[in-house]
Amino acid sequence: MARFGEKGFSFSLQRLYLFGTICFGGYFSYYFVTSHTPLTSLSRDIVSLRRLADDVTLVPSYLPQTEQSYLEKCPERLPGLVGQIEVNMSEPESFDDILPLYKGNRRLEIGGKWRPSNCTSISRLAVVMTYRNRSKSIKLMLQHLHGFLQKQLIQYQMFVIEPPPDTEFNRGLLKNIGFVESGKFGDFQCVVFQDIDLLPENDRNLYHCPTVPRHLVVAIDATRYKPLYGGAVFGGAVLFRREQFQKINGFSNYYFGWGGEDDDLLDRVRHGRLKIGRPSSLVGRYRSVKHKKDQRGNT
Repeated sequence: MARFGEKGFSFSLQRLYLFGTICFGGYFSYYFVTSHTPLTSLSRDIVSLRRLADDVTLVPSYLPQTEQSYLEKCPERLPGLVGQIEVNMSEPESFDDILPLYKGNRRLEIGGKWRPSNCTSISRLAVVMTYRNRSKSIKLMLQHLHGFLQKQLIQYQMFVIEPPPDTEFNRGLLKNIGFVESGKFGDFQCVVFQDIDLLPENDRNLYHCPTVPRHLVVAIDATRYKPLYGGAVFGGAVLFRREQFQKINGFSNYYFGWGGEDDDLLDRVRHGRLKIGRPSSLVGRYRSVKHKKDQRGNT
C-alpha cells in the first residue's frame, strides 16, 4: 500500500486510472548523489540499499496486456490533427469528474496508461510530472493531456512524483527519480518532463520520440505568445530519448528551491554536443495555469 503525504492525493479507484504516483514516506534526499554518478548505478544503489525513502510505491500498473504484434504500425502522418485546439481551463471538482471523459477506445488502464487499440504506436512515452500542493494544476493537466496524447496515437503512461510534505522542493532530483523509477514499469523509448502548469494548445506539437532532444514550449499566453528568449530557455516541457537523457546524466540534484535546474540541463545538453529541436512559435504554444510562486519552488 502506498504511503501518501498528509496533503497529497487520495487513494481512489478513479485516480488509479488517471496516473501512477511515486510517493516518498521518508525524506527524499536519501536519493541524493553527486551529479557525476551515472543514473544506472544510481538506480542500482538505491534499490539495494533501500535508501531513497522509507518506501517508494508506484500504483500497480503491470497488468497483463493483450498481444499487439499483429497490428500494423500507427501512421506517421496522423489523421484528425487540426492545429490550434481549445483548452478547458475550468477546474474539475475532483479526479472522479475526469475519468468519465475517457471511455470506449479512450479508456485508460490502471496507472494512467493508454495505447491505441487499432494500431501499434511508433512511440512509447513516459510522462513525468512533479507535484506539490497544486490541485488545480494537476487536475487541469490530467483533464487535458490524456486526450491530447491519444489524438497523437502515442502509447504512454503518466507518472506524478510527489515529495514528502514540509521538505524543500528539488525538481531536478524528483525528475531524475521519475526517470529511473518509470523505467521499471514499462519499456519506454522516451520521456517527457512536463510542467503541470503548462497545457499544450496545438495538437500538431508532437510528443512522439524525437531524433534529438526537443524543447516543446516556445510561446505561452502569459507573455502574449512572444518566443521565449531566442532558444536560451530549456524548460516547461522537454522530450528526450532515454539514451539521450542518460548520456547527459539527467538533471542536477543540487538545485533546491526555485529554479536553476532547467538552465543547468541546457548546459548539459550542449556539453553532450546534442542538438535541440523546437516547433515553431505557432505550434509550440501553451496555456499557463496561474499560481503564486513559492520560494521553495513548489511546482
